Amino acid sequence: MLASCEGDKDPIPDKDEKLVRRDNISCGHRKGQKEKIDYTLLLNPQDDISHLFSYLDGDISAADNCTDDEKKKVEYTIDILGLSCEKLKRRRIAVIRTLLNERNLNAEDFKKTLPTFLNEDQEKLPPFFSTLKENFSFLLP
Repeated sequence: MLASCEGDKDPIPDKDEKLVRRDNISCGHRKGQKEKIDYTLLLNPQDDISHLFSYLDGDISAADNCTDDEKKKVEYTIDILGLSCEKLKRRRIAVIRTLLNERNLNAEDFKKTLPTFLNEDQEKLPPFFSTLKENFSFLLP
């Protein structure tokens, strides 16, 4: 989450005047702008924390199975890193749409290609892999 994200360098996906650049800075670039950070609440991306997040319809939130303590940390991390900014929401939706376009193949062929997208042993995971996994893994055998 922190090391791999270029949260200040990516352009905003379109010229929508509502998307002010300073409101769409995310990840480490956003964290660096904060005066004080409570590291007891900030989740460490080097830990296996993927199960704590939910990615539906472009949004990011605490997973339903989080404890109250985990939910507090997830929400703090999302806020500090700007993970719910409009730019990231739009990019998550774009990735979902890209994969859905593969459905134009037909249902059978789509199910055959899906394991390739959701294979965690790939040398390089696709952008927003967790979003894809949460939204499509139910289709895997």
